[in-house]
Formats: sequence, structure tokens, C-alpha cells
Amino acid sequence: METFSRWLNTRLDSDPPFTFTYGGAGFKDIIKTWAISRATTQIDTHRKKHIITYTDPKTGLEVLFEGTEYTDFSALEWIMYFTNKGTVNTPIIENILALDTLLGSETGKFVVHHAKGSDSKIYDFQPLTDTISAGKQLKICTNTRSSSAQSFPFFTVDTNEAGIIAGIGWSGFWEAEFIRDNAKSMQVTAKMNSTHLFLYPGEIIRTPSIVLMFWEGNRMHAQNRWRKLLRDYYSPRPNGKTLEVPLCGTNWGAATEEAQIKLINWYADNNMEIECFWIDAGWSGKTGDSWPVTAASRIPNPEYYPNGLKPVSDAAHKRGNKFLLWAWPNRVLPGVEVAAEHPEWTITEETIDHGNPEANAWMIETISKLIKDHGVDLFRQDGIPYYPKDDNPDRVGINQIRHFEGFYAFWDELLRRYPGLIIDNCAGGGRKVDLETIKRSVVFWRSDFQCYQQFDPIGVQGQAYGLSFWVPISAGCTTRALTKYGCRSAYSPGLVLGWTGPDVWKGFENDDYWKNFDYELARKLLAEYREVRKYFYGDYYPLTPYSINRDVWLAWQFDRPDLDGGVVQIFRRDESPYRTAQLKLFGLDPEAEYEVKDFDTAIVKRIAGKDLMATGLDITLTEMPDSKVIVYKKI
Repeated sequence: METFSRWLNTRLDSDPPFTFTYGGAGFKDIIKTWAISRATTQIDTHRKKHIITYTDPKTGLEVLFEGTEYTDFSALEWIMYFTNKGTVNTPIIENILALDTLLGSETGKFVVHHAKGSDSKIYDFQPLTDTISAGKQLKICTNTRSSSAQSFPFFTVDTNEAGIIAGIGWSGFWEAEFIRDNAKSMQVTAKMNSTHLFLYPGEIIRTPSIVLMFWEGNRMHAQNRWRKLLRDYYSPRPNGKTLEVPLCGTNWGAATEEAQIKLINWYADNNMEIECFWIDAGWSGKTGDSWPVTAASRIPNPEYYPNGLKPVSDAAHKRGNKFLLWAWPNRVLPGVEVAAEHPEWTITEETIDHGNPEANAWMIETISKLIKDHGVDLFRQDGIPYYPKDDNPDRVGINQIRHFEGFYAFWDELLRRYPGLIIDNCAGGGRKVDLETIKRSVVFWRSDFQCYQQFDPIGVQGQAYGLSFWVPISAGCTTRALTKYGCRSAYSPGLVLGWTGPDVWKGFENDDYWKNFDYELARKLLAEYREVRKYFYGDYYPLTPYSINRDVWLAWQFDRPDLDGGVVQIFRRDESPYRTAQLKLFGLDPEAEYEVKDFDTAIVKRIAGKDLMATGLDITLTEMPDSKVIVYKKI
């Protein structure tokens, strides 16, 4: 496998890491006839900006390659912009491969590690591994949203203790291919699913963004370097500060102002302080309509909220909480609000398009007003991307491109106007997770698998296990039933409490659920989570194989080298016949001693780092199911 520096120098000089077909000819075949200019500037100590401009002297097409090199991570991010600087339409531009590179392997080994997307199933974000043998190939792809169902837009190529990790920045249709020859190389490509279009004079389009990080040595060490790259450079920074995902208490929107404020005070009065109060769908429109219908309105239901939502956000702020509000910006219905005023904006009877500049401007102003008027600190965006079909066979892909250009501009403008705003990226669960969205948002709701209140905690465990390889910041959700096992299954950088349900508005005193609520256990688990959550922002090590089977154990470790400590989570599933396990830890100092604390027994032991890594922790779990949380700290 060639080194990053050699690969980078070649790609910036003579062999770009992308390609396309122009007027029927391959770009790499005609590049020698184009004018090329290059410029490199130092952004800061660890980053360089590389700008390469390719211009066709015949037609005036300009292709701008904008790359950011991360010298401390052996990584490069890039994006291309195509501009018609001529006076007539360009020839057809097609099959734009945002990534096109050839990887070598002295051993001939090529293993691709990737994952499923989110499909509201117990196996969401399941890790997948494929060995690509000589003469074979693998294709991974998604459909309407970047991390929906089939595939996740991140992958690792392992060529025997060396390789690359890649991320795709495109929130719609994408596909990646891995094509082996019969020797010791493999072509890797990634693209928006389909492009075949000309550009009008003055017209500009962008491509998906790509990040490629080279690595050598241990693959999990490489995955943790990737996590750090994304934490350092691809995570939101509200008000310029490092993001810590707030602990959220949720409620359905179809409740009264009085009930919402009562719930806010319930948390605080019972010493279960949350950090963010969350109102989900159902707060707008008319009483009696389903939430997909009420979503077409951005006006609070006057029967529930006669004074708007500001009294609720004020009550949350008074108790030291942030306020989160759900909305579906591009949702419309015939004759309702904006659809009545601008029927020409509607694509179907149920949506408008971010790619329509007028409609996008309306969404920006409407959601900005919502944030300002109702005291919103976290904006939770739901919805499915819709854009017009490409009716012109020579403009295939243009409407998808315009939609996502508009969508990113929508979020960017909200963040510009409200620098402290946190965006919760919901798209029917975690179905729009990619390089572009994680720059601007956090996934608080990883899967709609947990919409049903008695969902299986195994699904949430699997989400954390699979997603943690690729995305360092997300939130897990507890089951409504308050159990140690169910709550611990959701521990992540963020935690969403699912203890309240759609019936909370009936009143606590009239519901047996609340009469039997174990307040002492809830307080204990929240205190435990607050103590360990800092470790979830560190390095990740799976300690057992991934599984959603009921007869196994699942365990992982998060380690913070900068804090000289970490956390280990262990789960015995409800049909596992095994009472004991021995789990070897990673990333420790073999010459140091560690204080190891068991939260269930409160016993603290001193154990040598070399023993924790060589022999491991001896764990006994007697219940089915059962769990354990252990923290360690270097002495």
C-alpha cells in the first residue's frame, strides 16, 4: 500500500482522485489538453488548502478541486465544483466519480469493512465485512437518504495492517464500488447515483464530498484515529465550543402547555435533572389530526398552546434546561399554510423542495422565526428529501443536486443566524447520516426502531456497537420501562430518556405507571451516566463480536487517554446460558496501575495495566438479562 504522502503528491500532480466523462471522453484521457492551475496555502499548523483549477479551453467548463489536507491524520477531504464559464451549453457531463482511486496490496488482500444503514430494524448499523478476491467486486449503495436501509456512507479498506478509511458527504442517493483485478490492486469509486447533464452558461454544480484517511498498523487504532479526526474537525461547535450532547427528557407534542411544564418540573423536583426538554411531533395544527397531518403546520395548536410555545421554553430555561423542538420543514398539505399561498412550490401534494430557491428561502425564514419566537435551543429536523423528477434526459441528476445544495444552505443559514443552535438530525431516524450532515448536526435519534415504547434494548446496543466505528457523537434512547439493563443499553455521548410516553398529559397522579415509578433507581442511573459519559467521547474498542442474538454477551470499552481513564459496558442477554466472561482491555499503560470501580458493588480494586490487557476483567452476571458498568482510572 502506498503511503499517504506519495498518494497525495500523485493525485495533486497528474492523477486526480476523481473522474468523469465529458462529451463522451474520459477526463483522464483529455486532461492533457486542459489548462491547469494549482495553489496550496497553509490554513493552520495541521491543515493545508489545495486548490486545483482545470479549464477546458474549447468549451469554458471549469472544474474546481478544493481539498483540505489534515497533516496530523494523513487525510484529505475534497469536493469539486463544475462551472460553465462559456457562452453556450456545455457538452454532456456524466458518470461523475467523486472518488476514483486505485489501491495496491503486496499481499493481494483486500477486506472491506462497512455497515448497514438505519431501517427501523433491530439490526440497524450492523457491521459488515467483505473480502474482495481477485476478479470480484462489491457494490454498496443507498436510496433516498444517505444512511437509509442498505448501506452506511463510511467504509474501511484493509490490505493487511494498512489501508484507508473513507467517508462520503452526500445526503441522498450514493453508491460505492470495489473492483478487483487479478493481481494486487483494487479500484475504489464513489459517486452520486446518476449524473448525465449539460450546464447552462454561468451554471454551477457541486459533487459529493469525500474524506480519505490512510492508516498503517492495527485497524482499531486506525478507527480511533478516524473518530478523533471527526471529533476534531467534523463535529458541530455551538458558539465555538466543543459540543457535549445534552441529556434529554422527551415528550410528545400533543399535550397541553400545563402538562409540558408539569413534566419539566417533575424532573427537577425529583432530583432527576435533565439538560434539555424535548417536544416532539404533534404540537402544531389541529386537535384530532394525526402527526403527519399536523406536521404541515408550523403554528402551535391553540387548544394545547394558547400562548404559543414560549411559556414552555421559558419554564425549561428557568429549570436550567435547553429547549428542543421538532419540525418537518418541507412538509405541506393542499390548502394548508404555504401550500395554499404557493401551490406552484409543491412537488407532490405533501412536500416542497429545498432545491427551489423561493421555497428554500421560505423555509429558512419560517424556521428562523420558529427558533426565535419560541425560544428554541435545539432544532430537531425530520422529513424525507423530495425533489422533482428529471424530465429532461440530458439533465439527469440536476434536481437531486439542487435539492441537497439547498438543504445544506438551509442548515448553514440557521447556524449562521443562531451560532449556539444545535441541530438534531432526524430523517425517519438516523437515515441521513453522512459527512455533510455530521458537520452540521448530531443524531439524537439513531433509529425509528425505538418509536415503539417497549422496544428491545438489544437494538439500541447494536446501534451503539456499529455506529461507534464511524461516528463519534450520537445519542442512545432508553426504553420506557425503567430498568438498569434498558437504561445502560442507551449510554452514549448523548442520552435520551424515553420514560415518558404519549399518555403523560393525562396527569401523573392518574397513571399507575407513575405511581410505581422507581425514583431511587432513576436517580442512581442518571448519576452513574453523568459520571461515565465523558469517556464516550474517546477511543472505542469492541470487546466481543457484534450480535443481536439473545443467547450471547455484548461488551465494549471507551477509553480517554487524555483523562487516563475509561468505561467498560457489559450486557448479558436474556437467553445467555453463560454467567461469567473474561474481557481483555485495550489502550492502557502496561507499566501503570489502575483503580477499577464496579458501579453495582461499589468495590474498587487496584489492577496492573498489563494484567487488564493480558488477562482482563473477570465478570460475573447472575441475572438474565443483566448488565455491568465499570470505570477505571490510571493511578
